[in-house]
Amino acid sequence: MSILLPLAAVKRRGLRGADSTNPWLDRWVPEARGDRIEPLLRLAAGQPRRLGELVSGLHEWHAHSVESAVAEASRTGEKIGEALVRLGVVTAAERETLLRFQRHLRGDEPTDPRLRLGNLLVEEGFLSKEDLATVLETHRTSGRMLGQDLVAAGHLSPATIEHALTLQAKLVGAALAAALAMTTPGIIEPVHAAQVASQTVRFVIKVPPMVRLEVLRQQAAIEVTAQDIARGYVEVDSASVVQVQSNTTWEVNFRPRTGMFRAATVTGLAGEVHVGPDGGSRPALLASRQPASYELSYRFELSPGVTPGSYPWPLAVSANAI
Repeated sequence: MSILLPLAAVKRRGLRGADSTNPWLDRWVPEARGDRIEPLLRLAAGQPRRLGELVSGLHEWHAHSVESAVAEASRTGEKIGEALVRLGVVTAAERETLLRFQRHLRGDEPTDPRLRLGNLLVEEGFLSKEDLATVLETHRTSGRMLGQDLVAAGHLSPATIEHALTLQAKLVGAALAAALAMTTPGIIEPVHAAQVASQTVRFVIKVPPMVRLEVLRQQAAIEVTAQDIARGYVEVDSASVVQVQSNTTWEVNFRPRTGMFRAATVTGLAGEVHVGPDGGSRPALLASRQPASYELSYRFELSPGVTPGSYPWPLAVSANAI
């Protein structure tokens, strides 16, 4: 026997014990605490979805009801929206709200860009506005999803895109849930529609640790003179410029490429890094979601037997999250 759970019943059930405050909701969908549906519908973002998918996405309880409605529509030849209303899954007013939301989602009606993927990534500090603008230029003709283009450009990892899409789906679902709560007066009284949306958006987004280091400038060689050998060391100022972006604490590592020095000191990274024959590192550097640049200077303690001449740059640099 099929059990169809109406949308109104789910709204009542979802409100039990609901918390009327939600920082994610207040930040991204403050309209849920208002009394106007249109601003909520304009928050539609993401890929266009069918009517049944919109209903199923509101809560897992709806999946079976939507499947039954799809089967009925296939049997009778009616539209899925008509079947959803006839079977009591949604009211006629709720169907119209869903169809209006769908039009905004398709781009047939104007939308508020706030919940678009690129904007979410910028506002959460994972992407700069400049990088987004650059990728959007190629995205218009790439034929791929924006997330795929961001990964291909090396700006973000697939895991970060996945979590951002989860955030987007929850926030868009919260906007739709609040709009539907306003559509059927009396169903949720005296509880505010924002509580329905708060139930929808309650989740934890886990972003994997990320650090990206790019060498913007690097001196290719080091010149050792007889005077350097006489005093036992050579100093090179502003030999490297590196740029780092991370969402967690990180450490920088230096690895010797040659045996021309027995020890080295690197400055420019919030303190000195001491490098020996086996390398050296500086841990616990602070996260910087916006790219941060560091200009590095070096002092190399020369190894015995080094003669005057030009040597390839003797250190490699890398970074990793901790």
